[in-house]
Amino acid sequence: IVALVQDEPTVIRVEKDGSGNATKIQQAIDQLDDSGDHVLIIIGNGEFREKLRITRDNITFIGKGRDKTTIVTTELRANWRKDHDDDWGSATVNIKASDISLLNLKVVNDYGILHADNSHQFAVRLMEGTRIITENSTFIAGGADTVSLWNKTHGMYYHRRAYFEGYTDFVCPRGWSYITDSRFFSRGGAA
Repeated sequence: IVALVQDEPTVIRVEKDGSGNATKIQQAIDQLDDSGDHVLIIIGNGEFREKLRITRDNITFIGKGRDKTTIVTTELRANWRKDHDDDWGSATVNIKASDISLLNLKVVNDYGILHADNSHQFAVRLMEGTRIITENSTFIAGGADTVSLWNKTHGMYYHRRAYFEGYTDFVCPRGWSYITDSRFFSRGGAA
């Protein structure tokens, strides 16, 4: 997918070894101004064990490949909600923004894998926003609601060459969603 931008986008490189502009993905997000200009965040090889909170529009996250760049956290929604009023922050990738693209990477919430609890746990959770695009990416959760893009009024989502894995309702597109050339793997045997 080629991003349509007005001029050259800002590029921020995330490398665990310190050779980029940041060593953590959230650190790169936190560097952004509020201009709304398109930004490319290029993520290097490795496992980034962190939780992302995206509140700025027009960001494209590009990994080195779904088997090379992994973003992972361990979070059960029920545990999160004990101390929080809503789901904001309960996923590996938490979004309150529009025009967000996740390309060539893997996003995992491994709570159920580690703790054998298959209830709700999000790899990606949209709280507000629209126009979320994924391509050539993998999304895995050890429970239900792996990819939960919940804007039922104005939500528009596009997934191409994606792999989705989880338990019940592991893809929850509230709104309009187009998925092509993708694979689905249900751990629980129910959609």
